[in-house]
Amino acid sequence: LVTGIALFRPGPVKSDMVRPFLQARHGWAEPQYLHSDLEPVLRSTYGVVVFHEQVIGILHVITGCSRAEGDEKRRALGDPDGQAETREWFYRCARVRGYDLPVIERIWEVLRAFASFGFCKAHAAGREEVWEFVRFERVPLVHRLADLPPSPPDTPVNVAITRVDLLAAVLECRVAGSALD
Repeated sequence: LVTGIALFRPGPVKSDMVRPFLQARHGWAEPQYLHSDLEPVLRSTYGVVVFHEQVIGILHVITGCSRAEGDEKRRALGDPDGQAETREWFYRCARVRGYDLPVIERIWEVLRAFASFGFCKAHAAGREEVWEFVRFERVPLVHRLADLPPSPPDTPVNVAITRVDLLAAVLECRVAGSALD
């Protein structure tokens, strides 16, 4: 549920992270890892980078830096100057550790893209939508949909709420044993 909340946001959707996650989660495709060394870091999200903690883990594994330094570098990704410096550092450290340039470039592109939509796991878990899940058994979907705020259907707020309610409906049907699949 926490991963679902973090994935269904504009950045991951635009970066096409939802499709590979869902395909692997449902067994329709094997998880694809950026490098086999990163499997332990990305296993819980089927090879898809979702959380800040995973970026820190990737930096730690690929460059050999401490997790504290990895967090500093992760934060630097959000600033254009910091991102340029981090890129130089990342490429240099990864090459020293024996990674090939195509692998380094592929991993860097994911890290760079992540800077625009990063989400820490604790923040995702604290989102109101997660806690709303608790009421799913007691409040039928029709009542939740009736609670949607009145706004044009294509407004960002309504789209976000509808997306969360759709996810909730799918989860609710699965919990109830519906043949939704």
